[in-house]
Amino acid sequence: MSRQYNTEQRNNIDALLEEGNDYSCDEIVSILKARGKEVGVATVYRHVKMLTEKGILNSYYVGGKVRYKLARKDRDTATLKCTKCGRSFVLDCIDLLNFKHHIKSHHNFTIDTNSLIFYGVCDECLCKEVKYEEE
Repeated sequence: MSRQYNTEQRNNIDALLEEGNDYSCDEIVSILKARGKEVGVATVYRHVKMLTEKGILNSYYVGGKVRYKLARKDRDTATLKCTKCGRSFVLDCIDLLNFKHHIKSHHNFTIDTNSLIFYGVCDECLCKEVKYEEE
């Protein structure tokens, strides 16, 4: 039986994930190293795997890469992902809860809204696109 020890590397990974964004393992390593934090690639993969198995993180595929984000147990949220700039935004909307209830009551299926990703274009990129077309 292996024990999980709280290490500085794991604490740094947890702190980054608590910022609320979604990350690939490679991004976690790059960001932490850019912040001057020592972190091993294998440690990131093992820790993220353990957090996912415990239901602390949600995992999903974006562009062929696995990404991870903290699971929100206290409320229903989803992610809005801009296909132009790649930024992510949290969707915290009562209609999401209504949608979840609709799926359950009308389609007999329980969805995990925290792992939902809606793809589209953010206002900033849309404004740039419109401005470019006008020129």
